[in-house]
Amino acid sequence: MKIERPYSLLVGPGAEFEGNKLLDIFRSWVYNFVLMTFRVRFISRRTTNDKQDKNQGNKVLFVVRDWGVRTTLNIDIRESLSEYCGSDNVVILEVLKYDNITSILENFLKLNTFSHVILDTRVMLTTNGFFKAIQSLYDCRLMAKLFHANNMICLCGATDFQPGYKLQAELLTSCGGLIINWANDNSKESFPLRHRRHVGPLFTPKSQKSIKKLMNSSLDEVPKSDVSIMGANYEPRKSLSDKLIVWLESNKISHYSNTRKDLEAFSYLNVFRNSKISFNTNWVAGRLDKYHFVGRNFEIALAGSLLLTQKCYGLDLYLEEGKDYIAFGDFDELTKKIDYYLSHEKERSRIAKSGQQKVLVLFNTNFVWNEINKGLRIHHLSEIKEAKSVS
Repeated sequence: MKIERPYSLLVGPGAEFEGNKLLDIFRSWVYNFVLMTFRVRFISRRTTNDKQDKNQGNKVLFVVRDWGVRTTLNIDIRESLSEYCGSDNVVILEVLKYDNITSILENFLKLNTFSHVILDTRVMLTTNGFFKAIQSLYDCRLMAKLFHANNMICLCGATDFQPGYKLQAELLTSCGGLIINWANDNSKESFPLRHRRHVGPLFTPKSQKSIKKLMNSSLDEVPKSDVSIMGANYEPRKSLSDKLIVWLESNKISHYSNTRKDLEAFSYLNVFRNSKISFNTNWVAGRLDKYHFVGRNFEIALAGSLLLTQKCYGLDLYLEEGKDYIAFGDFDELTKKIDYYLSHEKERSRIAKSGQQKVLVLFNTNFVWNEINKGLRIHHLSEIKEAKSVS
């Protein structure tokens, strides 16, 4: 199966924008202010590195905070990247929660060379407060300069496109680099990025090793259910989930619900494998009118459960509604579709299987890393080398 789509689908500069223009003007002012004042603020900490490109090799540095080492997102990225470019070419740098990440990176790069660095905007801000937030923006610019001085391409992952995270992503890639969008609503209220070097929305990659382990893992530890309800318990998702649970119980439909994050990764995915239908929402936290592309859509489809979810930008780039998944709008439509697909087993199984086959093709063909390399290539940046092409 061949999948064609544009390398970049985010709202970029010059695109139609109907959000809060005053707030966007303020964001733009802050961004440019950091760029203009950075040299004065950090001139004494500027680093130089005279290493030659030929000594750089093809190694990728993956930077994470200690709290993020065992998150499903980072595990998936690390394992998939290791398969793509070879485990010997991926180095993990774990930074403690409250440690100064810029100083650690500066010292680390004096002894090691890399072609690319991958990180998440969330590694930059570890404590709350206005002055800490401002400091993190200068740190982002410092790290952009540091990567540039070491001839490294920054691949900045963004799982949340709130204004502050966007600023961090823009500054981290301000000296050249690519923003990887793991979730995006693409609404006209979405703040435009300050440069066009971005790709997405992309789903989180999974390694073939982890997929094989999942399919061979035991289902004994998780209960069978007609409907599963998994994920964080934030509004407005919480209200809809609570209402759905009451309806399921009153109609004697078996269900499994776990809104905590206490399940091991494979147990979490096996809940979907053992469920006929898996419920999902794509709301942005605290917003009834905004949706974004969340990774759970692909996790449910991968597990072979029928994905019953809200429509959102990004999902239909990969899966076809009615053929690979089922969409719902309001609560009445949600319950009617649960009733229908529980009583139409063949149709339910056909749609679930179609969705599973689609995502397996995407995972097993390195779609995500090829798409990232396409974005790098278009912007004349060095690509991540595949293991088979590494000499």
